[in-house]
Amino acid sequence: MKNIERGVGFKGFWSDFKRDVSLKSVTNGVVAAIFTSTFLLFFWAVLPSYKLENSLMDNWMTGCLYLMGIGSILLPIYFRKPIAMAGSFASWLCAISLVGTYPEKEIFGACLISGILLVLLAVSGLMGKVLKFLPKPVVSGMIAGCFLNYGFYIVKPLATEPQVVVLMVVAYLLASKKFRRLPGVLAALVVAVAYYLIVGVDLPATSIILRPPQFIMPVFSSNFPMLFIAMTIPMTALVLGAENAQAYGVLETEKLDPPVNAMTLVSGVGGIIAGLTGAINVNIAGPLTAITASEDSGEKKGRWTATVVLGVLLLAMAPIYASLVGLITKFPTTLVNLVTGLCVFSVLAGSLKGTLEQNEFKTSGVFAFLIAASGLKMFGLTAAFWALLLGDLIYIFYEGGLKKKKEVEGTNV
Repeated sequence: MKNIERGVGFKGFWSDFKRDVSLKSVTNGVVAAIFTSTFLLFFWAVLPSYKLENSLMDNWMTGCLYLMGIGSILLPIYFRKPIAMAGSFASWLCAISLVGTYPEKEIFGACLISGILLVLLAVSGLMGKVLKFLPKPVVSGMIAGCFLNYGFYIVKPLATEPQVVVLMVVAYLLASKKFRRLPGVLAALVVAVAYYLIVGVDLPATSIILRPPQFIMPVFSSNFPMLFIAMTIPMTALVLGAENAQAYGVLETEKLDPPVNAMTLVSGVGGIIAGLTGAINVNIAGPLTAITASEDSGEKKGRWTATVVLGVLLLAMAPIYASLVGLITKFPTTLVNLVTGLCVFSVLAGSLKGTLEQNEFKTSGVFAFLIAASGLKMFGLTAAFWALLLGDLIYIFYEGGLKKKKEVEGTNV
């Protein structure tokens, strides 16, 4: 597999971890785990509308957390880069919409085939060539648009809980400006938790229920052609055009040299294993990579440790997922949303800068930003995909980006 990028390897990772880990990276790893919990809770909340059995729901969530935890530990250790894994929420919704129409084991089979397609794309080296061609203003615009809604988490609660917003933002800014060793997000989180405990949050007594991962053998039948169209193709496109593209863009913006083909390969392997464990899909995570790769995780060389911390926490959460649901739901969503918004603030700011800093290519960047921020969905493909595609077309045909790039390269030679 000559097209798959190689990393540092696992040798000496513990000594490197002890050298690179910091309070900031640990804090952002914890915040990323909390952020994950909000999506799991949202998933839990929407499942009843699809009339799914609790046992199936528990299999999906537990299997997903196990794979997310393992992947988010091994990837950053091997590459020494903050690359996280998660389940694609859009892929989950695509899958559960088919429950009842098709047998569950056949849906898992469609997920497995999606994983195989991703592996083939990675081995061919095609994704690396495509993504590395994308111009920075377009990638930055896509990232800024995708994370704009998370940025709104900081200001939206002003209408309902202004006191919480003011306390957290002031704590964040003071820590970032005056106390450089104290992570701004940690300061905001501590202040907010203290506030809610003072005003009164009743934490329930929970019993720990351990749940191991389940093995499920996928089934293929005469329904497969329809499932291939309805699920395999959209899921593959979602992973490439949304999650992987976001993670690539974040790492590129932070100048962390993303291993594109390896990321596609891992997403494929995650899809294959997910199809065998009832987890639907686990791939490279855009938002989680953004949180752990941000400046709030500390010095660039040590940000990979934030992802390792995230992975350890996710792995610890996996067997007790059902027990955690009741505990987490007691804390207001405003708390988690504000923390998430503050986490992606630096990513959003850096992406906006990258969108506009090359004046001659700002049109393609701004269009990519607007398309990604709009949430546009067509033909089963998300806004991130269309932002990259349409932004790239404007870059090539309107701004003459390729021609100018060749002229610059010729001058440098």
